[in-house]
Amino acid sequence: MAVAAGSQVSGLLPCPWLQLSQPTSRGGNGEEGEACLWKALTYFVVLPRVGVSMLNVFLKLHHGEKRPEFIAYPFQVLSLGR
Repeated sequence: MAVAAGSQVSGLLPCPWLQLSQPTSRGGNGEEGEACLWKALTYFVVLPRVGVSMLNVFLKLHHGEKRPEFIAYPFQVLSLGR
């Protein structure tokens, strides 16, 4: 199962995973390695965080907890200095 998932993931990225850990100063691979790194970060860090945030908002909206009633206290008035 993990092998099948690994083969699907490797198809998303243009370079193998081992190239991410190698230094990019060896000439020629710098830009390709950086592109692979950013693509990997997008798929495995950013998109899951967006999904979790969307789930959090959905659950908060449908939880049913209402905001407390607003009470206007005198010290909350803006002083405009006029």
